Amino acid sequence: MNNLQSVLRKYYLVVLLVMVSLGACTKQDDSPAPGATGPCSDPDEFVFEEKDGLLIIEAENATIPADWITSNAVADFTGTGYIQWEGDNNFGKTGEGEINYKIRITTPGTYRFQWRSRINEGTNSTESNDAWVKMPDADDFFGRKSDGSSTVYPKGSGKTPNPNGGGGDDWFKVYMNQAEQWSVQARTSDNDAHDIYVTFNAAGDYTIQLSGRSKGFAIDRMVLYLDSVTNATETNQSESNIVCQ
Repeated sequence: MNNLQSVLRKYYLVVLLVMVSLGACTKQDDSPAPGATGPCSDPDEFVFEEKDGLLIIEAENATIPADWITSNAVADFTGTGYIQWEGDNNFGKTGEGEINYKIRITTPGTYRFQWRSRINEGTNSTESNDAWVKMPDADDFFGRKSDGSSTVYPKGSGKTPNPNGGGGDDWFKVYMNQAEQWSVQARTSDNDAHDIYVTFNAAGDYTIQLSGRSKGFAIDRMVLYLDSVTNATETNQSESNIVCQ
């Protein structure tokens, strides 16, 4: 009888462990999927409003085309998740998997562009670390060294000098160089880092465009800010207000 009781206890223990495991799996599977959230039924109608010289966009808050994915698999993202390029490496080709973000500028001026991003394929800080960025209707879009000694313009813009590395049709290759962590860093010009700036001479609606370049590169959020804003890239800053176009 004691042997039977021992067998039963082991059986019940196994059943209990299986139930707990299934419960954990169910909880994980039921977690909300990342994706666009806003006041409009169609993310194409989202307009992100700058206020007091600061504009913050969660990258997943848009219509995300094929070859980009939205995910929350890697922890410490902001918003509901992040986007990640899973298409081909487009080292010499711009405009693939184009994403459009409509923005509303109320305070004209020259804004620094930053993004919070991550290398999600491999551990090399110079691979899977970039995407293409374009500001098609801004008054100026340029890279500038931190000491102000050099300025570069996108290839195809008709302005010179141009950055080292790929590009064309007004697209900048924008990269970061920190592996195995979320990083706030956006630069252009290979081996000659220039920070990214954009100028809006008048209040109005404009567009930020992204396209895929390096497979495995993830973007959490994008930030535009005037020099007068000192805490723009802190992750406790909320996303800018979204209105319907």
